[in-house]
Amino acid sequence: MLERIQTAVSLFAAAFIAFGLTHPGLACDGAVVSLSPPNVILIMADDLGYGDLSCFGGDTIDTPVLDRIASEGVRLTDFHARCTVCTPSRMALLTGAYPARVGWSGGVLGYGVKTVNGLAPEALTIAEVFRSAGYATALCGKWHLGDAPTMLPMNQGFDSAYYITMSNNQTKKLYRNGELIEDRFDNRRLTEQFTAEAIKFIQAERNQPFFLYLPYTAPHFPAQAHPDWKGQSKLIDYGQVVAELDSRIGRILKTLQDRRLDQQTLVIFTSDNGPEPGQKKWARSTPYRGLKWSSLDGGNRVACIVRWPGVIPAGQVRDEIIASIDILPTLAVR
Repeated sequence: MLERIQTAVSLFAAAFIAFGLTHPGLACDGAVVSLSPPNVILIMADDLGYGDLSCFGGDTIDTPVLDRIASEGVRLTDFHARCTVCTPSRMALLTGAYPARVGWSGGVLGYGVKTVNGLAPEALTIAEVFRSAGYATALCGKWHLGDAPTMLPMNQGFDSAYYITMSNNQTKKLYRNGELIEDRFDNRRLTEQFTAEAIKFIQAERNQPFFLYLPYTAPHFPAQAHPDWKGQSKLIDYGQVVAELDSRIGRILKTLQDRRLDQQTLVIFTSDNGPEPGQKKWARSTPYRGLKWSSLDGGNRVACIVRWPGVIPAGQVRDEIIASIDILPTLAVR
């Protein structure tokens, strides 16, 4: 069954987004665009509130880079994470399947769930779909889908992986391709490190398109500001961590521009769920009620921005109901 599915998606056409393209190779205005497979960068914040971004109505943290991405692409106002906690939300994002069907048995890894629980090795991931289509694939960030050898990202479709296995409050170990490289990482510098690794991957000379999964740990607690951002927000560490995240994403975009990859790259930004209750003093799910762990909108309705210059018309705001579980089947078309 798995081989049949992989064969079906191996003819990966140009990525098309229902809200941005009417047909692979045609922009919404009818202009013909390149059918060359685009690069795809999937960026995910950790516990970011819907109202934390100024382009989604926030008025406490400046996020000029994400605001610009929104103005250059489409802002999805009714986008939902598949679950309101880390592990199942990521399972749905990476597989396009309900978490219970791909290995989740409830809870978040490290919280009442055996650490051997995680994304089933048999599950077909978005990285495997892209790799079967000839893409180079990489993970830079938080995995949180199992730390057993068969569940690590290198066995789930990623050619390279620079990651922590759980949340930044649950582990201090940083890995590259399964090898421990830091036994006690500096939480203040994780966003910087993940960005640097992502940029190295983008800059690598290769004769193939790439898929980059960049699940940051920011602004998951403990939110600890990078020294360069210390004191730059009235929301103390939380606001400073979000501000840094915004700026680091700007470095990703600058790298694409410098490498002349801007118009060949589809960028998706979202969050795994709403803000952690312990950070509700600073984080915002406004205008919705509820936080992480809650079934209310504030727990699962998250910011989502999609940008592909020259293909997705700029300045769009769409209110159709869309969910993270839709991303894989939307990108993988025959």
